[in-house]
Amino acid sequence: WTGLLPRKHYVGVLQKTHAHVYLSVPFVLSWSMIEAMSVGCPMVASDTAPVREAATHGEDALLVDHSDIDALAAAVARLLDDRAYATALGRAARRTAVRNYAAKWIWPWRDRLLTELVRAG
Repeated sequence: WTGLLPRKHYVGVLQKTHAHVYLSVPFVLSWSMIEAMSVGCPMVASDTAPVREAATHGEDALLVDHSDIDALAAAVARLLDDRAYATALGRAARRTAVRNYAAKWIWPWRDRLLTELVRAG
């Protein structure tokens, strides 16, 4: 465990990751998954509704039942054993993160949402 890292070191660690494991409990999506995707980490993540909003199994991540240790191990092993596949999955993850979560898209959406909420009372 590295503890708290300065941002540039944290991104460097993510960029060197061969298999980023994101097991979400209590089943929420956090920015840590999006950050990992944005730098091209090959991802193994919980097959839960919030995660499926951000990633698609086999396209930009491998999604597994977080309680199935054998499936988790097999998914990680696949990424470690097939570096070409892992690299392709990581690149697809980055494309997904940039397309769906880049600040240039998120901030205007957030502003519209907040404006609508204020108007609704």
